[in-house]
Amino acid sequence: MRRMKLQPMRNAHVGRSVLRGRIMSEIFSSANGKRVLRECREALDLPVNCDEVSRQYVLARYAMEVDITPAELEDLLL
Repeated sequence: MRRMKLQPMRNAHVGRSVLRGRIMSEIFSSANGKRVLRECREALDLPVNCDEVSRQYVLARYAMEVDITPAELEDLLL
């Protein structure tokens, strides 16, 4: 009987950077990913979201929509 890993990767032989690159290319090529990036930039440009706590809430909300971490989303926006 095979046991499942706690944090399985899609392909055990592929490195984390390759998987991250594939995820990022999927986001840039999909209509939903482009919408999320555009709306997140607009939300972060508002004066209300200039403090760090509000910024983290905005990033977490939009990162959840495209199933990535808030840190990865922040890297995409730079």
